Amino acid sequence: MRYRSLFDDALDMIHIVSADGTIVDANRVELETLGYERSEYIGKKLAEVIHPDCRQEAAERVKETFNGTPISNHETVPVTKEIADAPFME
Repeated sequence: MRYRSLFDDALDMIHIVSADGTIVDANRVELETLGYERSEYIGKKLAEVIHPDCRQEAAERVKETFNGTPISNHETVPVTKEIADAPFME
């Protein structure tokens, strides 16, 4: 990745998501903020780490992006590992 250091050293949470909504990479800030180790975070569905109230809009943004609509910024409400693993989140 040509800009790997920008990705890794950014002060914002950044992730890369595949067309089916699977997280394929995330920077250090995102992993630390949400409380995940890389090995347990990569491969999760994006919906698993987004607050339920925001999941539909996030899914629409992912779909738009993969359909060619540029999305330069999208804010959502992530949930930490502790919250995501709670039974009430399902």
